[in-house]
Amino acid sequence: MENHFLSFDSKPFGLTIFLAIVTFQIAYILFQWYYIRRSDYLYYIAYMFAIMVFALSQFEYLLPFKLLSQYSPDMEYYTRHSLPFFSIFLYYRFARSFLDLPIERPSLNKWVIRLEYLIIAYAVLSPLLIAAGIPPEVEDNLFLFVCSIVIISSGVIIYNFLQRSIPLFRFAMTGAVFLILGSIAMIILSKMEELGIDTGVDPFLPLLVCVIAELLTFTTGLSYKTHLMESEKLNVERKLLDEFREKQRLEKEMYAIRDNIARDLHDEIGSGLSKISLLGEVIKKESKVPEPRIDKIIGSAKEMIEGMGEMVWSLNSKNDSLSNLIYYLRRYSMQYFEDSNIEIKFNVESNIPDIPVSSIKRRNLLMVYKETLNNILKHSKATVTIISMAISNNELLIIIHDNGKGFVLNEDDTAGNGLINMQSRMTEISGNVSWKNEGGVIVKMRMPLEYPPFGVT
Repeated sequence: MENHFLSFDSKPFGLTIFLAIVTFQIAYILFQWYYIRRSDYLYYIAYMFAIMVFALSQFEYLLPFKLLSQYSPDMEYYTRHSLPFFSIFLYYRFARSFLDLPIERPSLNKWVIRLEYLIIAYAVLSPLLIAAGIPPEVEDNLFLFVCSIVIISSGVIIYNFLQRSIPLFRFAMTGAVFLILGSIAMIILSKMEELGIDTGVDPFLPLLVCVIAELLTFTTGLSYKTHLMESEKLNVERKLLDEFREKQRLEKEMYAIRDNIARDLHDEIGSGLSKISLLGEVIKKESKVPEPRIDKIIGSAKEMIEGMGEMVWSLNSKNDSLSNLIYYLRRYSMQYFEDSNIEIKFNVESNIPDIPVSSIKRRNLLMVYKETLNNILKHSKATVTIISMAISNNELLIIIHDNGKGFVLNEDDTAGNGLINMQSRMTEISGNVSWKNEGGVIVKMRMPLEYPPFGVT
C-alpha cells in the first residue's frame, strides 16, 4: 500500500518544507554571526547552503523551472556524490572550530584534518572521474569505499567524544550521528533501488530528514553554548563586581587611615612645633644678648610647621581633587612670592574638570612645583613670572615662565641634582618636566589625569 506522505505528489511539499527550514536556519546563523563574528559559523552557513544546492540538484524535476540543469543536463549525476561529501567537509571544518578541537584535543584534531583532506579530495575527484568517462559502477564502488572510511572514522571520533561528559560535545556529536544515519540509509536505499527492489521511499528522503534533525540539534546546542557564555559572562561580571567592592572597602579604610594620620600630625606634632616656635620668640624677646641659635630654632620650627602643613594637605582625602590641587598651588605661589619683588600672573582655564587626583600625584607635583618657584626666587633675578594651567590630552599641563636671566648647567653644578630629582618625581607619577631658555626659563610639567575617576564614589 502506497504511503501518501512518501508519494510523488507529496515530494514538492516536502522539498518546500526542507528548503524553508534550511533557509530559516541560514538566516538565524547569519544573525548570530553578525553579533558574535565567529568564523566557524561561516563554515556552518556554507554547509547548509551546500546541502540546499544538493537537494535542488537531486529534486530539480519537481520544480516548475530549470535551475541547475540549464548549465549541464547531467548536473544531477555530477553532484550526487560530490556535493554530499563537500557538505560533510564543511561540517567537519565547522565542528573542529566550534568544539575548539585544536586546543582541547590537538592529537585528535590532526586525524580529523587528514579525514577532511580525504573527503574534499573525493568531492573534487568524483565529478572529474565522471567527466572523464569512468564506468558508473567503478565510480559507485569508489563512492562506497570512501563512504565506508568516512563513516567508520566518524564513528570512532563520535565515540571518542561521547566518552567525555561535556554536554556541548554531546549536542555536536548527536548532530553528526544524524548525518551518518541519514547517509547510511541513503546508500542502502539507493542500492536497493538499483537492484530493482521497490521500497516506496525516495533514497534521499532519510538524508534530508536527518539533515533537518541535525539542524534542530545544532540550534539547541548553539542555544546551550550561548547560555554557557552568558553564565560565564555573568560569573566574570559578578567576580569583577566583588573585586570592585573589595577595592572600595580597602580604599575607604586607606582614606580613613590617611585622614587619621593627617589629623594626628596637625593636632599633636603641629601644636608641639607651634609651641616651640612661640617659646623661641618669647626667649628671644626676653634675652638681652642676641642668640643666633634661638633664631635657628625658630626658623627650623617654622619650616617644619610649613612642611607638616603640606603633608597634612597631601594626606587628607578631602583634597583629592583637581580643583583643590590647582587652588592650593595658586595660593602657595601667592604666599611664596608675597614679600619678594616678583610679580605673579596666573592663566588658568575655566573649563578644568573637577576630577579626582591621588595623594601621591598631588604630593610629587607639589614638590616639583615648589622647587621650580624656589629656583626662580633664588637664581633667576626675574621681575615677572607667568603661571599657566590647562588640560591637554587628558593631562594637566603647567607652564611656568619667568623673565629672568635663564640658566646654564655645568658639569659640577649642584643645581643639576635638583633638576634630576624633579624629573624623578614626575616620572614616578607617569608625568614629565622639561626646561627651556627662552626670554628667561620656561618650565613645563605634564601630569596624566585619571579617567575614569579612581577611588570611592
